[in-house]
Amino acid sequence: MHFPLPTFKTYCILSAALVVNEVCSYFGYLRQPIGIVCFALIVAATIVLAWKRLEWGLAIVLAELFIGGKGYLYSIHVGGFTLSIRIALFCAIALVWLVRYRARSDWRTLPTLLKWSALVLGTFVFWGVIHGIVAHHGLQAVYLDANAYLFFFLIVVLLAPSIDWRRFSPTIIALMAAAATVLGLKSVVSLGMFAHFNVNGLAQYYRWIRNTGVGEIAYISGASYRVFFQSQIYGLFALLILAPFVLPKKGVRTRDNLWLLVPMTLGLTAVIVSLSRSFWVGGAIAVVVGAIGGFIKYRWNVKQFLSILGLSVIMFGVAYTLMSWSLNFPYPYSFSRGGATNNLIKERFSHFGGEAAASSRLQMLGPLTDAIKRNPLFGSGFATYVTYQSNDPRQVQSASKGIYTTDAFELGYLDIFLKIGAFGLMAYGFLLMVILYKLWRIRSDVAFGALLAVIALMGVHLTTPYLNHPLGIGLLLIAVVVAFVVPTEPKPV
Repeated sequence: MHFPLPTFKTYCILSAALVVNEVCSYFGYLRQPIGIVCFALIVAATIVLAWKRLEWGLAIVLAELFIGGKGYLYSIHVGGFTLSIRIALFCAIALVWLVRYRARSDWRTLPTLLKWSALVLGTFVFWGVIHGIVAHHGLQAVYLDANAYLFFFLIVVLLAPSIDWRRFSPTIIALMAAAATVLGLKSVVSLGMFAHFNVNGLAQYYRWIRNTGVGEIAYISGASYRVFFQSQIYGLFALLILAPFVLPKKGVRTRDNLWLLVPMTLGLTAVIVSLSRSFWVGGAIAVVVGAIGGFIKYRWNVKQFLSILGLSVIMFGVAYTLMSWSLNFPYPYSFSRGGATNNLIKERFSHFGGEAAASSRLQMLGPLTDAIKRNPLFGSGFATYVTYQSNDPRQVQSASKGIYTTDAFELGYLDIFLKIGAFGLMAYGFLLMVILYKLWRIRSDVAFGALLAVIALMGVHLTTPYLNHPLGIGLLLIAVVVAFVVPTEPKPV
């Protein structure tokens, strides 16, 4: 199936727009009036553009999702409540769909099996909410724990008959490529700043990263830091979704798509800089599946496989060099520091048991399993708390001496198991299988890339929760669109 891509010009324009957005967010954080003005302008622009063409407003919603972490790049405070830009944009697009487009959605494009599996999952999520409220877990706590699932309702907008998917689907690809570019650049720039500048002078920048929910910058040793953004996972998604377009295939000219190597390499850079083993494991699983699928689906021969392997090595080399350059600027490598980049990556693979985050996950495994056993079939409801001994230095140094109570767990599948039970977890798994099966059946680059991205998401969720987060749910919605909604021959933009 032919799937034309957006132009390089479109990609550059969107990348520039996202860079400007980052700058505005930073100054909006420093100066609250600027932040309020930017917040209002973005929401107003979304409403106006969506009123004219629903997909234009939807593009803003998706762009914020791809780069916004927890959704607080902009926020306003009303009384004791903080309204994030993500919630505001979600409400804005929903309101326009409801009023301007008369709440129309074309459910005929979705097969019955998908609709029923989604309905069953929704039933268990609703039960988890009711159970949490009845068990007196607290209404606010239940909402904060379960509200990410509300992002599934964006599907009603995605299925609006007024959306011209023949033109809009390549725009989503361009947005994801632009997001990967900005995430890669932001990652290496942030790493370089903390490696070379006085940390006290970067206090405002650090607070912007942390307080807007974008991520965390943590000191490791020497001049080395870990720069982790939640949205870096979209660097991985973009890499996998774009990869099939540049891989050599029989009878297909891929030379015109080589510009995609830029966002792919920067997306890979973001994943490497994140030092997230979860991202690396999820990506590795997807690569293995992609290699097997390439031989089955695209009939790769040895020459093609070697070409793909060589291209992958070059991309990794460039991404690795960018990270090393940011640590050793102005030189790409510093022999006097003994290869700081090598040491960072090596330590992430060699200290699973002793490293705080990994050992804390192991520490929560027993108490979390015991909590699951109390209501294994239907779950204990949202906002169910579990107490365990954490090895996080911040918790160890606190008054609790590391005894930590929370309702959010890195072991993602066990988190779902605890809240909505084995039946709810199986319902979610069945929904994922329906999506993957359909993506596999479609012979197109974008479907194969989306399949790999969903597999990576499922792998990441093992130790970092994303299937119950808007970032992961957003990818699933895109995968549903690719599998069941996008026409066979979309028009280029």
